[in-house]
Amino acid sequence: MSGYRNSNNRAELQYSSRMAMDCIQQDIRTSRDFQVSADAGKLIITGAGGENIRIYANNGNLYRVYKSTVPVAENISAVEFIKSGPRLHGKLMLHNQDGDYEIEFCCFSRVMQAQE
Repeated sequence: MSGYRNSNNRAELQYSSRMAMDCIQQDIRTSRDFQVSADAGKLIITGAGGENIRIYANNGNLYRVYKSTVPVAENISAVEFIKSGPRLHGKLMLHNQDGDYEIEFCCFSRVMQAQE
């Protein structure tokens, strides 16, 4: 039973990380520009149409704010973003009762690259 529970909890963390990465990568790939907050915990994206989107972690959830605040993924204990030109390097730290899970990813803004 314990093995099943651990496996199930690990799968839940992996699912949450995939949901978070997919959301962030889709927004970055279609962004006109993006900025990272001074504490590296918030991503501010200017979409291709000029709309502003904010992504941040709070109270165990990853939120995407555009017109309304929508939780994108759960079990997110912290995020870290680093901008390098049109490239975003991100780190997601997740946590549940069985432990921690950390994943790093990288993506590029296609719109920014086309403008440069």
